[in-house]
Amino acid sequence: MADVINKQTLEYLKSVNTPDYNSANWIINPVLPDCDRKYWKIASGKVKEMTVSEKATVDQNELDALAERQKEVLIQERMIQINRQQAIDELINEGLL
Repeated sequence: MADVINKQTLEYLKSVNTPDYNSANWIINPVLPDCDRKYWKIASGKVKEMTVSEKATVDQNELDALAERQKEVLIQERMIQINRQQAIDELINEGLL
């Protein structure tokens, strides 16, 4: 049994049947850097820690994605408010409120 990491996707699997994973696509029993997994990269057939600038890029991409998700949530919440107000306005116009 061995731990493996995919050289392309960085998929990390523990205690696998080693013969099922070829070394062309997988690093067998990798030595893992002491950092958050999001900062791993494959270089020279080894798992390495990203440079400071690479980490900054990863962090910025995460912040951008978070900001976009927050923006979408705010838009959805505003649309709900508008729809509610339109429903209330229709009820008022029909004399039901």
